[in-house]
Amino acid sequence: MAFKRTVSTYFTNEKLLDRFDERAKFKGCTHSKQIMGLIEKDLESNEQHLSGNLIQTGTSFAPFVNYEPLSSPIGSGFAFCMNARDKSLIKKRIFTEVDSKIKDSFVQLLNNRPGPHDNKCFVLVKLSLDISYGLSNNDAGELVIEGHYSCSGIYFELTEGVWLKYGGHYDLTKIGYHKYLDFFKPGKKEKLQALILERTPSSDHAGGFFIPVNRFGLNYPQTLDEKKFEWIAVSDPLFSDKKTGVYLHLTGVDIYSNINRVKFTQLGKTEAGVSMNTNTRIKKIPK
Repeated sequence: MAFKRTVSTYFTNEKLLDRFDERAKFKGCTHSKQIMGLIEKDLESNEQHLSGNLIQTGTSFAPFVNYEPLSSPIGSGFAFCMNARDKSLIKKRIFTEVDSKIKDSFVQLLNNRPGPHDNKCFVLVKLSLDISYGLSNNDAGELVIEGHYSCSGIYFELTEGVWLKYGGHYDLTKIGYHKYLDFFKPGKKEKLQALILERTPSSDHAGGFFIPVNRFGLNYPQTLDEKKFEWIAVSDPLFSDKKTGVYLHLTGVDIYSNINRVKFTQLGKTEAGVSMNTNTRIKKIPK
């Protein structure tokens, strides 16, 4: 089966084909990557700047995206039981529960806003998280995790108009956190990134959130599932008995983020005598 984005190349000069093959082997890349590299190099040599002077070649430019800060940090309690007592599994489960709660809170935010939201697309970036939790045992011998979280973040509606406003150069579906020093590591392939300017100063001076920049532009994504967008049901403000939905991409800080972005605090001892401390190290919990 042929791929949708495939172009066949016919070499009329056999010697040229041999040299092309040797060059690809020397660089350790496939023929497809060799051709893509040649095309990109040719386009770069003929483009001094991209559309509207938004991005100068080799320069990171922060685009103006009409994002909205969460009016106040989203916060809620959480509680669940599990049999596993491994500290890494406990931490992963807590972050999964928190993400689920954040989605529920965002849906509530949309429900309180006027106007229909059916099939709209939103990107929500978690800028920071503060999680505290405690551990205990129930009568069935299960581990009980109870806690509270607070999340600060920004969000914006992703539309084809916003995408095309910047000529498709900003991949708004792949916003992610990067340390500033990572861009200066030797041998790292140059990739343009646009820094999102946070309106509220952060205590994190090591890194920030960036939008990947494509020199040649990207088409607006037609398949949102591939871009990690999740369909979530919301209420229709005009018809209380009607359910509609939006596509939400939740990104930002996660379990691997640094302490300037994520505070993960374990509370003091419980009646069950579980050993805990505030630096998030969880000793093996007796059954």
